[in-house]
Amino acid sequence: MKKNRRFKRKYGGQMIRGALLMTGAGILCKLIGMLHRIWLGNILGAGGVGRYQLAYSVYGVLLTAVSGGIPQAVAALTAGSLAKGDTLSAVQRLCAVRRWMCGLGLAGAVVLIVCGECLAKWMGIPGGGRILQAAAPAVLFTALTAAYRGYAQGRQAVFPCAAAQVCEQAVKLAAGIWLAAKWMGRGEGWGAVGAMTGVSISELCGLLVMGLWTGKVRGQPEKGMFSRYIAQLTKLSLPVTMGMAVLPILGSIDGVLCIRLLQRYAEGDSTALYGLYSGFVMPVMHLPGVIASAVSVCALPAVASAVAEGRQERLHNRLSISIKVICMAGLPLVIGMWLLAEPLLAALYRSLSAQELQTGEYLMRLAAPGVFFAMLAQVSGTLLQGLGRMSRPAVNMAVGAVCRLLTEWLLIPRMGIGGAAIGGVVCFAVPAALNMWAVKRRGNGSYPLSKCLLQPLLAGIWMAGGMAAVWQLMGSGGVWGMLCAGVAGTGIYVGSLWLMHALPLREI
Repeated sequence: MKKNRRFKRKYGGQMIRGALLMTGAGILCKLIGMLHRIWLGNILGAGGVGRYQLAYSVYGVLLTAVSGGIPQAVAALTAGSLAKGDTLSAVQRLCAVRRWMCGLGLAGAVVLIVCGECLAKWMGIPGGGRILQAAAPAVLFTALTAAYRGYAQGRQAVFPCAAAQVCEQAVKLAAGIWLAAKWMGRGEGWGAVGAMTGVSISELCGLLVMGLWTGKVRGQPEKGMFSRYIAQLTKLSLPVTMGMAVLPILGSIDGVLCIRLLQRYAEGDSTALYGLYSGFVMPVMHLPGVIASAVSVCALPAVASAVAEGRQERLHNRLSISIKVICMAGLPLVIGMWLLAEPLLAALYRSLSAQELQTGEYLMRLAAPGVFFAMLAQVSGTLLQGLGRMSRPAVNMAVGAVCRLLTEWLLIPRMGIGGAAIGGVVCFAVPAALNMWAVKRRGNGSYPLSKCLLQPLLAGIWMAGGMAAVWQLMGSGGVWGMLCAGVAGTGIYVGSLWLMHALPLREI
């Protein structure tokens, strides 16, 4: 009995440490990724970023098709073998999967090399064939890394996975930025090729990290076992891969739809307009996602433990706090980004012309409500997972993506690229509403609208007035004026919530 308790404590502590390590690595990678996108925008410009984003969406679809559910499947099979004490079977399975993934990765790379020009022409990416071909090695490297990552997860070795993840992002930042800047002199298309080459180099580095941790693994499968191992792998990974492929496919369709509609109805370079929205405005919109990730990390185990204990009052309390916190954090960010759209873009992107800055400000103000809905969708989706509805957030997000396509099809002919910005808001507003409805129904509780929305909204109105006053007082003074307005607005917002007794400090 005591031995069993010691095992549970040891396993529980190991699981918590692993979850915290992966969470920390995920947040760090998100920050590095944001820095990469902002820096890349300053180097490539709107046209170059448009080419890179469209090509990357194709690469993402192919990557998901090749290796989407492989790590989860390999991890489950490896853990099952090790639980039975069959280490040899786990090693043999890794060797078999490694050979299989090498074949799939090579096939994906050949598709990009041979069909890259045709895909780029169909999508309307000027010079996009070279960009897609530069991503071909990354498909092979990522496919092999997926096998190693699944093996490590099956052995509950979290550190190499986290190290490889951070290494990939850091190398993508360094190599991608350096190559993009070096090749930019040959044109925007070659700058995008340099950025995509950095992606391939980063995936190679991730593969090397996982390979060094695994070491020399040799275990030729017995006769007839190779096909059996691959059949087991396919059976487990195919449903996961199909689910993961929905959003990348819809994202690629979104990119093609935007370009086609802009070419037909909008004035100016359609690729540059799409690049301005997807490569300049959207990275700024994604910055608050770090806050939503942090709230999600705390909310998931808290909700799951309350469900496991069967304590309904505690469950309702934790759901209510999570929703209240994300509403209080999201609403002022929407107001701040709407008010300070122009100085924020000017501070982050020095390469934008006056006309591009004006268009970016227009797009950012249209897209600003999407920040709140994106944060709410992420946290409410995490709450649903804690309540046991693991697949519902993905389904709701797919519904939102389809609604986005319909919105863009209706609005881009009338509003130009502004229709894409509104489509982005719809893309997150729909899953946020569906998630919240499911949380309320599954959690058997009601969440007071006044505390979750009305009080933060009232405080946000005071905040907006204070920020506008400070901004005018500073003479619309660039970065310093923006920082002073932001600090003043934050103080007014927090103070207003304090006076209304709306801050849930005791509950937290």
